[in-house]
Amino acid sequence: MIRRVLLSLSILLLSGSLLAENFVSFRGKFYISYPAEWKQIDYLTVDAYLRQAGARRRTLDYEAVFAPTASEPWYHDSYFILTVDTLPGLTDKQIDSIIVGFEDTFEKPREIKPSATLLNNLSYGKIAWDPSSKTAAVLSEEADSASGGKATLLVMHFYEGGIANYFYYATDSAFSLNLPVLSSVVASFTTENVQSVIPRETSKIADPDKISKATESKGSKTAIWAPTSGAVVVILIIALAARRKKRQRQS
Repeated sequence: MIRRVLLSLSILLLSGSLLAENFVSFRGKFYISYPAEWKQIDYLTVDAYLRQAGARRRTLDYEAVFAPTASEPWYHDSYFILTVDTLPGLTDKQIDSIIVGFEDTFEKPREIKPSATLLNNLSYGKIAWDPSSKTAAVLSEEADSASGGKATLLVMHFYEGGIANYFYYATDSAFSLNLPVLSSVVASFTTENVQSVIPRETSKIADPDKISKATESKGSKTAIWAPTSGAVVVILIIALAARRKKRQRQS
């Protein structure tokens, strides 16, 4: 009960004015805001970590990674990876079919929740869904403090340009502590006035053909990527996690 109250209070405190930094996704044509106590991890550092962990090329196709400024190393306690599936024109029927796929995978029905409390009291196998903001949250792995494992939470925000995905990883002790940050970041998503928050030094870029040739190299908050269709990949990730967890429980 105390943790629940603290989590709700933290969400309120992190809203609005404390979101001090912006990240622009040119591929997704939106931007998000995050608190000054968090930082974007540079791409070379993240790529090196993911490759060392055995990540395939597809895994390296992300927009940005964020972690608490005080976290050393950056992946120690909690962090989240932002990815984008550029699937413009998704209909409500198509969105519903994706959610139904999650329901089938976890063998649990969706739970309708308002966006303000979407990430509160999450449990494995339940799909939290807010139809008004078209946002879903799926806890695909639970943290195991004994083994030092991390919880894995996927938040998917469907919008007119596709899907913004937030993969949140955190240890058992840091999960609830930093979850309000993720909640505030998700709530900050907007496709309006993107040009107004583009860093001045990158707003001079005017030739999209030249930029598109550099899609293989990261290192800028405004890197542009080719369109992808990663929704199927996301579903496969969740399916594999659910099956692994189910086998563990059966054994």
